[in-house]
Amino acid sequence: MKKSLELLCVILILGSILISCNQDKTNDPENESKFTKLSGAYLGQKPPGLTPEIFAKNIISSPFNDNGTPTFSPDMNEVYWSVTYVRGTPEVILYKKKINNEWTEAQVADFSGQYNDGSPFLSPDNSKLFFHSNRPINGKGEPKDFDIWYVNRTKDGWSEPINAGKNVNTEKREWYPTISKKGTLYFTSFHEGYVYDIGIFKSNMIENTFSERMVLGEKINSKKGYNFCAFIEPNEEFLLLCSGRDGQEFDDLYCSFKNEDNSWSDPIIFNPSINAESNERSPRISADGRYMFFTRIRNIDKKTYYEVPQSLKDLNNNYCTMDNYDIYWVDAKIIDDLKPQHLK
Repeated sequence: MKKSLELLCVILILGSILISCNQDKTNDPENESKFTKLSGAYLGQKPPGLTPEIFAKNIISSPFNDNGTPTFSPDMNEVYWSVTYVRGTPEVILYKKKINNEWTEAQVADFSGQYNDGSPFLSPDNSKLFFHSNRPINGKGEPKDFDIWYVNRTKDGWSEPINAGKNVNTEKREWYPTISKKGTLYFTSFHEGYVYDIGIFKSNMIENTFSERMVLGEKINSKKGYNFCAFIEPNEEFLLLCSGRDGQEFDDLYCSFKNEDNSWSDPIIFNPSINAESNERSPRISADGRYMFFTRIRNIDKKTYYEVPQSLKDLNNNYCTMDNYDIYWVDAKIIDDLKPQHLK
């Protein structure tokens, strides 16, 4: 009985937090109108230039903890992303579809909503969606460590989730999957001896079977700092990653280009317009190659007092979402500007 009461209290507290954090947004008729009448490419959002902007604020980049950058289908008619609604609860995968040029309201993906599912990524041929999850192998019971999973597209939607298998997954953590056109899966996993014991790996998918995983060399997995959150360009011409290799205080984004001899160049750090004084993670390029997406933590000064009295709306807008991540986008030309002269 005591445990039941404790559980009820936790549910009530989480519910009150969720309502408090979002009461001004969910009851805003103007915001609801914008939400239900989205049309055109990229949910009708104004394209950014070379300065990053928040993507689809309060639509995809929400007041919650946006853990996964969006992945669009090649025909640009679907978008998937992941969200944690209350800190400490499972991450879920959401999606929208464009039908008759209008975007549907967000829904939880059929294969998500129970365990921690994150970083969804649509394959370049649109036949599979990869993600990481702590769901048990048999799909029932207590969660396990994070593995790479995927679902196959079917005529009715998506198949049941499929574990990528022992050539990819271990008894440690695997997460942040992306895959190239030729079927090379890139992901983050445990790697003993590296900073935080994590590194970037790859495995080739041939007829739904993965080859034994390989860790990328020290150009990518520098021992000077941690390396994770890799994105592989569909033709494997460049690799985006998050790293702390230069001793900086925050996670920063880098780009490594494929050399003529098929090796990787030294990763080049993006400029301060991308790497602000905060954590940037989960870089992605849109399916049409036009924009780069990434997440950035909301750094809000923690105060011992306020200079002026705060209303409930001020507190909700400014402090309820602190330390969560926003989703940003920027013109992909910023990557061309990094490319070494001999590769242009």
